[in-house]
Amino acid sequence: MPKTVKLLCAGILPLIVGWIFHFLLLYSPLPIWFYRLAGLALLAGWAYLSYRLSDSGKNPVLQAFFLSAFGLLMLVLALYQEIGMGQYWLNLAGVSTQLYFLPVLTFAASVTAPFKSITQVWPMYIVVWLFLFAAGCIGCYKKRSGMRG
Repeated sequence: MPKTVKLLCAGILPLIVGWIFHFLLLYSPLPIWFYRLAGLALLAGWAYLSYRLSDSGKNPVLQAFFLSAFGLLMLVLALYQEIGMGQYWLNLAGVSTQLYFLPVLTFAASVTAPFKSITQVWPMYIVVWLFLFAAGCIGCYKKRSGMRG
């Protein structure tokens, strides 16, 4: 399978982790520090995944974008639901758009809290997507620089 297809398919992983977080929150509440640490771990894992799946001969930013493309679709759907409609869809698509960002949401909120008080969730979704994209860029650039020397 070409590496670009692998990157696109791997982009769904935060959604799977989000569903796991969802059930953890519902059935076995853990302290907030656990979710912050898990969000940081997911970002580190995302960078490692991009390192493993990227091709050192191709554009690292483009490869990170392919890895984050599914997340961008989730972001657009979440923004449409929250800003455009004023509510989330009461189906799998509506829930999935929220759960995609859930694993990194607590970490992103703790990082951005000193800078601005956010009263809505949609700005945090943008921050989470940017964190995922940046982690993907880091992994892709690391592979590219590691192969040169």
